[in-house]
Amino acid sequence: MRITFVQGPYENLAVEYLSSLLKKEGHKVSLVIDPQLFNAVHFKNKLLARLFDVRELLLEEVKKTKPDLVAFSVFTSDYQWALDIAGRIKQRNKEVPIIFGGIHPTSVPEVVIKEESVDIVCVGEGEQALLELARSFDKKRKNYRIKNLWFKKNGRVIKNEIRPLLENLDDLPFPDKDLFFSKLPFLKNYYLIMATRGCPYRCTYCANFVRAKIYQGKGRYVRIRSVESVMKELIWAKKKYPQLKMVGIPDDILPLDKEWMREFIGRYKKEIKLPFLCYTHPRYIDAEIAKLLKEGGCFWLNMGLQTASEENRIQLLKRVETNDEVRKAVKYCHEVGLRFSLDHIFDIPFEGEKEYVEGLKFYNELRPTWINVFWLVYFPKAEIIKLGKKAGYIDAETEKEINEGKVSTCCTLKIGGGEKDISRSARGEFKNFALLYTLLPLIPRRVMNKIIKKKWYRKVPEVSGLVFFLAKFIARIPIGQVYLYTSEIKATSWLVLNVLKSKWLNKK
Repeated sequence: MRITFVQGPYENLAVEYLSSLLKKEGHKVSLVIDPQLFNAVHFKNKLLARLFDVRELLLEEVKKTKPDLVAFSVFTSDYQWALDIAGRIKQRNKEVPIIFGGIHPTSVPEVVIKEESVDIVCVGEGEQALLELARSFDKKRKNYRIKNLWFKKNGRVIKNEIRPLLENLDDLPFPDKDLFFSKLPFLKNYYLIMATRGCPYRCTYCANFVRAKIYQGKGRYVRIRSVESVMKELIWAKKKYPQLKMVGIPDDILPLDKEWMREFIGRYKKEIKLPFLCYTHPRYIDAEIAKLLKEGGCFWLNMGLQTASEENRIQLLKRVETNDEVRKAVKYCHEVGLRFSLDHIFDIPFEGEKEYVEGLKFYNELRPTWINVFWLVYFPKAEIIKLGKKAGYIDAETEKEINEGKVSTCCTLKIGGGEKDISRSARGEFKNFALLYTLLPLIPRRVMNKIIKKKWYRKVPEVSGLVFFLAKFIARIPIGQVYLYTSEIKATSWLVLNVLKSKWLNKK
């Protein structure tokens, strides 16, 4: 069977795992990339987007792969893009079936399956479901009873139940990195790997709330690969891709198990010796874990917090950590010289100037290396939508648009227009605090105390997305993170040149 994935210009671990499993059984897998230049969620420009539009070339590339099935792994941010491409594919070949998987179809399968261009929806993890689907295609007799899949058949929708979660992650083959690396060579310096699946918490704004609800009673939601499995993959990766410079581990919480961390770090610092970044929760950082991370080569630790108001964290977000627990976690990081960031979400329902001033005080006390400033994004079926309704931000029509991916999912101050934006940042509110939070690590503690005492934060001007971007760039210089922007510039430049080359060759 021939399966063609169509994706945006970013690595997708889920697709890489699916590709490995399919190829292992002898299926042929192709990947077609849309560069989405100047049409990304954080930066949109209609004129430039039209100039660098390669959708017609993309359709020709899909056609050349002669797919038996076209697959999309879809986030809410690119759902409308995926529908557009799927619709264009259907116009050219009505017979080719199209499957949508990923967190957006998992959250609202009843919305996605109604689309004319979508034939199958995968709800939840797709490895075993897609394998079964491919086998049924090979037998020339489609199986409409595959768990996790919804099908259209003779004008009706077949909704199959959810299968139990895969218990042993070690059973999965290593992800097919070449699928993306061959198309996007600028990815080869950075190795993305996951050691766990799932999160023990159910924050109201997070997709884990939705996924865990779907999988209730279907097995352990939080699963951890063995240290041996993770190390084998990393050793394999270092040999296969000698140009690797760093490792990214985007698990919700890497140090879930202390004994696991001891073994992992002990081997990592001897056998891999590459700088890595990871994510955690304040409750999972103590003196030993902070020291292990630092000694193991962790150059950056991301911690969620979202609001300085302990009461709001618990009541509105269902986060369980206290401010004292946050203080301890931060203290341990400072003691070993571990650089770390704290996430903060603006526009949480019922928060305003009082809470943001409280945030200035708390962060000035903590002095993190960086504060990741985000604006609240309402994802389909997330529990926080109820709060948005109660606060008057969301009505029935807006909720419908959220489910259809028509509301902006940009979590930072964006540049350019795009989808409907319901955040208060779109109306110019509290951008002064966002700017101060971004610059806070650069501002001496005494100066920030004076800004708070004199209420000078009210005199900080509201800024545009471009000015905010420049402020972030400047703030990253002292902490050695300008490479984040230079890497993005290099990637965009490569995509631009590649698109121009493709367009020029197509005209010849």
